[in-house]
Amino acid sequence: MTKKREIFLVSVGIVVVAVIILFIWAIQNKKITPFAGSVHSASLSLSPAVGDLSLNQEFTTDILLDARDLQGSGVELSINYDPEIIRIIDQDSETEGVQIATTNLFPVYFENIVDTDNGTIRLSAAKESDGKPIFINAPRVLASIDFVPIKPEVQVDLNFDFERGKTNDCNVFQYSAGVEQDVLFGINDGYYNVTD
Repeated sequence: MTKKREIFLVSVGIVVVAVIILFIWAIQNKKITPFAGSVHSASLSLSPAVGDLSLNQEFTTDILLDARDLQGSGVELSINYDPEIIRIIDQDSETEGVQIATTNLFPVYFENIVDTDNGTIRLSAAKESDGKPIFINAPRVLASIDFVPIKPEVQVDLNFDFERGKTNDCNVFQYSAGVEQDVLFGINDGYYNVTD
């Protein structure tokens, strides 16, 4: 092998390695999104998810939506709780019934209902009909649940109603390549101990 050919091959190798390093750096620093049209997976969780509660003292847990670079078009929540153990605090006195607190993560919230008899919380949100999808690249607060434990020495469970593949439970929608798909992959429920 000639000296010139050897120098050429080494130079090409250095350039290839430099391009790979630059590509990895750009992905990690969110400068580019590879496979931007592909479907990502999302998760829903409560924060904090565990804790010790005091009887008759107000407590707040946030509902987090997490997705790596998700182009979200909507979300549906269904959370179960025991109404004999906790009381959900209404966050909208001007609207009939009991509602939880929402954020501005999505511009449209078209369902926000707490069924205090059956112990269910339902929340639905979406992008505007002609608006762009919501870009979510880190855990974001979708809503908050304020509640008061009303029974001592019990465990409070807040459980997402979720089974992969079902459509009438919790769902996170992504609009990609002309198709809206449910991309919710996992959930993290809340478990709290009530003391006197």
